[in-house]
Amino acid sequence: FRALFELACGAIAYVDLDGSWRRVNDSLCQLLGYSEQELRQLTFQDLTHPDDLQANLEQLQLLLEGKISNYDLEKRLRCKDGHFIWTHVRTSLQRNSQDDSPEHLISVIDDITRDRAVRQAMLARQHRLLYRRLIDDKIRQCRRQRPQEELAAPEPAASPRHQTQRQRQQADA
Repeated sequence: FRALFELACGAIAYVDLDGSWRRVNDSLCQLLGYSEQELRQLTFQDLTHPDDLQANLEQLQLLLEGKISNYDLEKRLRCKDGHFIWTHVRTSLQRNSQDDSPEHLISVIDDITRDRAVRQAMLARQHRLLYRRLIDDKIRQCRRQRPQEELAAPEPAASPRHQTQRQRQQADA
């Protein structure tokens, strides 16, 4: 099992119930830019983006209460250089084999930053296309309801600054 933990392609961590990193593999260290010793001085709460922390803690509570057997969520984790990456985290609870008490968490962490950016770009494009379709439909509806002449914008009256000399003379007369 130790070889599987260390040689796994994905980032894996054993996390104590208080959120401390108990054991991490090299993939997690490379993903976040921290050494194993640096991670052991932090908690997952320290690295989780503040906007994502509450949802993570709620899932953890359900897991510890035995209401769910595992959970997965998308959240941002802070790398050593300070920037955040989007991750997909799957977490399960390892229980003590003798008394079934919670022992530690096992988390598998995947970097989904690029996938999420692509998904966000696709959603933005879909929203733009939908908005454009709604506008086009509204224009067609207006054209069916009113004669074409009514839809044409009226010619704006020329402001005194843009009037020709002849137009000014006519207006003064």
